This record gives sequence, structure tokens and C-alpha cells, in this order.
Amino acid sequence: MKTLTLLIFAALSVSCASAVSKQRAPKTVEKPERTLPQWIERLSDKDEKVRLEAIATIGFIGAKAAQAIPALIERLSDKDEKVRSFAAIALGKIGSKSASAVPALITTLKDESDDVRQSSTYALGAIASNAEQSVPALIKQLNDKSATLKRATIISLGRFGAKAKTASSKLIEFLKDKNEKVCAAAASSLGQIGPAAKEAIPDLIALLKDPRERLRRQAAIALGEMGEAAKEAVPALMKALASIDEADRYEAASALAGIGRSAEAAIPALTHALADKSEDLRMAATYALGRIGPKAKVAVPSILKNAKSKNDELRYFVAFALGEIGLKNNAVMTVLKRLKTDRNRDVRIRAEKALKALGA
Repeated sequence: MKTLTLLIFAALSVSCASAVSKQRAPKTVEKPERTLPQWIERLSDKDEKVRLEAIATIGFIGAKAAQAIPALIERLSDKDEKVRSFAAIALGKIGSKSASAVPALITTLKDESDDVRQSSTYALGAIASNAEQSVPALIKQLNDKSATLKRATIISLGRFGAKAKTASSKLIEFLKDKNEKVCAAAASSLGQIGPAAKEAIPDLIALLKDPRERLRRQAAIALGEMGEAAKEAVPALMKALASIDEADRYEAASALAGIGRSAEAAIPALTHALADKSEDLRMAATYALGRIGPKAKVAVPSILKNAKSKNDELRYFVAFALGEIGLKNNAVMTVLKRLKTDRNRDVRIRAEKALKALGA
């Protein structure tokens, strides 16, 4: 199957521009810019290239081109498969305003062209409306033999969030798929579904030990998106926080931040991470400790050590954590008052909020 991406629009535009440049028109003559109604009119042109150019342009316009939706729906039944495929992508680019196109897009999931089916799958996820119709149709498509289409379908289901809860059991099966991309997509979509897919937590925890870095990282991200429902993952994430792999440590800290107050057991491990050589990890650990809240008071001295970092984001998270943890002493107040005059506006605002939270 040909892999379809939104770059196809860019390629089409370059192609059209190239064709125009080959014409012998005077250099001083410029083609006038067309209005949206004019582009819509060109959707029914007899020339396939004209129709494709119009669809590509409307797709680039995006949500502001909602007026073109009825005409694009008509193009879903165009005799040319490229036109059908591009029309589906354009409807997806317009987004939720294309809800009226959902029935037609569900129909094109059965198109004879793999490209059209993939484009329609993308569009349903991008629109993410009418879940009661779209989700069952997409779940049914998960049985397709094509790994590419299967992955596209999994990704689209994730875009429905909790509304795709009924797909959870099927997505969990794909966490053990031999295809790494399919497996990673399943983990990502389960994370987007969130706590509604909490039955996936044990399998996501198991994936933290996978030899493939991509899958370990995606599993950690998904667990963080599950929030406090993923409390049982804390011990496994603490182990990942001690990994020799910097990316694993970072994602583990970020996941613990997502779990928040229920990650109390990880306070010692997160405190230790505050001295890591990686600034990204120190930021993630600081944020996680702030998310855990008052029970992380023991970590405050270590948090303060990062208050003079040259990294604006790290100083921001220091101010955030101090405000959320709520320990009020001279050392904390001194640092927050200094951060209130920081060179970075965001840091100043966060420090001021922290000071207010502490009653200063």
C-alpha cells in the first residue's frame, strides 16, 4: 500500500507550480488568486488535475473552508481514486466541521482503493465526531490484513479519546503485535483513551520491559496519560527511572508526573533524579514532585539547588513545584522572591503564583 501523508498536498502544489512555470506567459503577468467559491466550483471540473489542485488548496485552507464540505463529499464518489483520496484528506483537514461527511467517509472505508480507505480512516480520526458511528466502523476495520491500514485505524481511534472506550479490548491485543509500529500505535491510542482504558495498565506495565526503546517510551507515556488510575505502575516506573537509558528515565519521570499524587512512593527516586546530568530529566522530576504535592516536602532542598539553573524551563518548574508542595521557610521564600524578578516572564508569573499560594 502506498503510504499517504498530508505531504501529498505539498507535492501536488509543487507539481502544479512546476506545470505553470513551464508555460510561456510573460513574467510580469501573475495568475490572480482565486476565492474559495471559485475553488469549490473547480471541484467539478472535467480535468482531474484541476479537481486535485482545487482539493489540495481547500485542504490547505482547513477549517475556514467549511463551505466546501458538501462539494468534497460529492468528490468521495469521484471516478478517479486520487480525487476520492484527496477529498477525504481535505475533509479531515477541515476538522470537526466536517461531521456531516462521516456517513460518506464510513462508506469509503470499503472503497476498492487502499489509498482511499487509508485517507478516509485518517479523516474520521481528524474529524473525531459522531463517535457512535465512526468508532464501530473503525473497530471493524482493525481486522484488515494490512499493517499500514491497521496502524492508521488504531491512530484514528485514539483521536476519539474516551469515546473510543469500546475499542480498548481490541487495542490491548495489539500491544503484543509483532509489528512495532502497530504495537506503539496501540499503546499511544490507549493512552489517549485514558482512564477509560485502565484494563490496559497491566499490559502497558509489561511493555516497560520491552527491548525496543520506542515501545518502552510509548508505554510510559500512555501510563502517564492514564493519571491516578495507573497507580499500580509506580513501582515499575521507579525502576525505569533508574535505567541507564536517558530517554527511559525521562519518560518514567514524566509518567509519574501524570499519575500525580498517587505516585507518592516515587518521591525518593524522583529526588535522586534532581541531580541527574540531564536537564530534561531534572525538569520532569521537578514537575512530578510538584504534581505529587505537599507529601514531597522532603525533596524541597534538592529542588532549590536547581533554582539558579540557566535553563528557563527548569527555573519555571522549580517555582511551580515550590508552590504546589507548599513548604514555607526562609530558603523557599528567598528563592521565590528572586525568581519573581527573573529575566523570563513565565518564570516571574509562576513565582508570583507560588508566593500567593504560600500566603506571601
